[in-house]
Amino acid sequence: MDITLHKNLQIMMISLAVAATCVLSVSCIRRGEKGIAPADTAFNYPLPPAEGEKEYFPIAENGQAKCVVVEPTNAPPAIHQAAEALRLYLQKVTGAPIKLIPENAPETNGLVKIHVGDTALGINVPLNLPDLQYGRDIFPNVNGYLVKTVDRNTLVIRGLTEKGVAHGVVGFLKRYAGVRQYWECTPGGLGEVAPSRPTLFIPKVEWRDWPFFYSRSISQRPFTKSRGPLDFFRRNNTLPCSENYAELMRPTLYAKDHPEYFSLSGDKRIQPTSDDSTGWQPCVSNPEVARIMAESVCDYFRKNPQAVALNVAINDGGRDCECDKCRAMDGTDANYRRRMSERYIKFTNRICELVEREFPGKYIVFLAYGGAAYAPVTVKPHRMILPVITVSGRNALQAWDEWGETGPEHMGYYFHHDDTLFFIFPKLDLHQQARRIRHAVNSGRAIIGYIESYPHWPLSGLVSYITAELLWDPRLEVDVLLDEFYTNFFGPAAAPMKTFYSTLEASYEEWLAKNGLPYPAGRDISSTADSRSFSQFSVLSLEGARKATNALREAEKLAAGDNKAAQRVEAVQRLFALAGKCVEVFWTSESLNAIRVDSEKDAQKVVGDSRRIFDIGREMADHITNTLEKTPPDLYGAVFSQKDNKRPIEMFEALKTGEPWPEAVAAVKNGADAVGTWLKKTRGKEEAVRWWDGIIAKETRPELKTIFQMARMASGAGELKPVYSSDFNSLGKMLAPPDLDLQPGDQEIVIDQFSESGHPGGSLGGGVLTNARFGVHAWFPDRTPFTLSMTKKDVPKGDYALVVKGIQRARLSCLAAVPAGARQFRAGFLFKRNDAPAKYAAEILCNVGTKQYRKQLAVASVPIPEQQDKWHEVAANFEVPENALTIFIYINVNNQAPDAKCWIADAFVSQYMKEE
Repeated sequence: MDITLHKNLQIMMISLAVAATCVLSVSCIRRGEKGIAPADTAFNYPLPPAEGEKEYFPIAENGQAKCVVVEPTNAPPAIHQAAEALRLYLQKVTGAPIKLIPENAPETNGLVKIHVGDTALGINVPLNLPDLQYGRDIFPNVNGYLVKTVDRNTLVIRGLTEKGVAHGVVGFLKRYAGVRQYWECTPGGLGEVAPSRPTLFIPKVEWRDWPFFYSRSISQRPFTKSRGPLDFFRRNNTLPCSENYAELMRPTLYAKDHPEYFSLSGDKRIQPTSDDSTGWQPCVSNPEVARIMAESVCDYFRKNPQAVALNVAINDGGRDCECDKCRAMDGTDANYRRRMSERYIKFTNRICELVEREFPGKYIVFLAYGGAAYAPVTVKPHRMILPVITVSGRNALQAWDEWGETGPEHMGYYFHHDDTLFFIFPKLDLHQQARRIRHAVNSGRAIIGYIESYPHWPLSGLVSYITAELLWDPRLEVDVLLDEFYTNFFGPAAAPMKTFYSTLEASYEEWLAKNGLPYPAGRDISSTADSRSFSQFSVLSLEGARKATNALREAEKLAAGDNKAAQRVEAVQRLFALAGKCVEVFWTSESLNAIRVDSEKDAQKVVGDSRRIFDIGREMADHITNTLEKTPPDLYGAVFSQKDNKRPIEMFEALKTGEPWPEAVAAVKNGADAVGTWLKKTRGKEEAVRWWDGIIAKETRPELKTIFQMARMASGAGELKPVYSSDFNSLGKMLAPPDLDLQPGDQEIVIDQFSESGHPGGSLGGGVLTNARFGVHAWFPDRTPFTLSMTKKDVPKGDYALVVKGIQRARLSCLAAVPAGARQFRAGFLFKRNDAPAKYAAEILCNVGTKQYRKQLAVASVPIPEQQDKWHEVAANFEVPENALTIFIYINVNNQAPDAKCWIADAFVSQYMKEE
């Protein structure tokens, strides 16, 4: 239906349908309904069901069937599936043998009939579903449905589309049979609630319902092989928003003969060999590319005249075209994504201009993702563009407002929540998700809601459930939905399970207050923050973990007499037992990193905490192998079953080894170093060595014994011999102008610089600065202007220091050869940072093997202090394998703000010599 041509007619239809609905703002709440939270936007929300006589239409009585489900003759597969699911669930709830029959079946012996879809009778019951009002636009009501008792013998469930019919079946089952799915599962699965109601009557009813968000998608992957026949989350990807340049201009049709249509990378054009949409972008300055994609869009609308919109969305994986004409389309902002968004908006504007000649009433869905994530500044999006905002690493509220200021009529959100590849512990951002959704709704532009979510069901499946409910009706109150969940799902254990989930969310809210990005509308950051990081476990405090564990123990006791409730509590317990151990390792590691050893008690605490970290590693491996992986899949959807999971969980696989995370091992080493420093300072070399001998004699864990032996060496049992030291003096002299004599009090001199106009020439060459065994490697150096400088100002020994400013992602590296027979080392560097935001980390690795075959192993992870404007020695003691060839110090500099700086000096590698 063309929006422009039919707008007046549709407005008339809404007026005629006023008996079935009312046009109102969200602040006009549903009368007689509980749990509605007001918002502020215009939309023709449906009225609550008009219900009359309570026991009007019989489903079953005392376990005996009083109805049949009727489907159209030759019903389409989707309608048959919905009708069969209705039959199955009504039978499950009532225990009555309810049948599904075609509409032309013989007489049913007085049983009343539920007509699903457009049966001959049902199609004559007027839908009277109004089209939907979104601002100045009217859209067809493709998700709405009608549930109506025509008389005491006839009930009809209909919709404008097959999806609408399925939504009607779900709505009917939820409201009148009490069926819910909180964790996605097959019928009868643990995530489902289907109460026993042997006698079930339906009131006289006329009910029209439809969602607020026109397009709703939750692309969660269940951990069982199949979903059930009904989508209880009521999704409908009406307005697709996924990456699709590759569909609009298929590489297999064009790459061979027209490489100029594809991105220039270096001095070569990328020529994809398949129609995959990753790893390339089009040459957006080429007018033929816009023409080809516009024609693909028009062809789609010709074949699908009812479609409101089609996506024209950037491919995944970057590789933007580097040709001069494409670069000329970029903005001037220092931020790569802000700069690049200008390019892709200009390109999409051109496609819109071509498409609107034939289809002026349609929309082009623009996925604001990757290089197109930020709102443009210098160019206005075409009126046909419907941006869908991704918010990874950003404040969703701010991102929404920035895009809103560019003037689009309609917008959408694309959330990322958790990721099974990198997450063990989820962020339970239930109320925060509601705040994000309502912020969008209040803007008057919200129309698409998409969440890419791979939940660990017992812990974070609630986020998917709450999101689905709010996308249907953003007025719903989260606390009411949650209370219903606790009561329905956990029965007698509802109270302690509420405590459990509330504790997890309260810890998340504390984490958000500290880590969320500030904005007047509220702090926010994506739940995927720290997804690959050990820091993900900071979202739950130790006290929170203890409180949650105690709540589960209490729930276990109370649920003992209710088999289903007991199974659900057990599912949560089994998964949280792993997450809780991860949390304990994290905070114990944090304590070791921060500890100041001033007494024997402190030193013994370091030893005890170190042993606890290694013990937990073995406990987690045992729990995974002997509990989680041996749990029947139905218990919690086979959350960690690698047989059914096509993408193995990386962190989970690492935990199965029984070895602590590298960050935890590094913390143990730091704690041992702190003990060694205290011993040397207070007891002297001989006493320090004897102290460590006593600890080592009692140690049975080989990995921990090695760490303590290294601490013993550092305490005085071994002397250090320099193997490598950074020659910043010669580096500075090499890079500084020949006639410049930089003195200790002088300011910095710039040795290399990138800007939005490119690299001016020299020492970095292709992103790598090298001098003998020292180097700087920058990823995508052209994306963010940065500066490398040398200075002698305030450097501790008066030597040169390297200064890194305003870089997106770089690795500074030092390389040292391993002397023959050497095993024990100390390596590090001096480091200083200013107070501007940035992420700094350091690690030490070694190459092992032969000259022909080598692999890299991590031997130490070294935390960099966050204290600002002060020099710190960042160093670690470590042991390398016998076949080690080289040692690397890697200093990682990420996400520096434009004014962020760090200083690096005096990198070194020293060998511990054996005792005489």
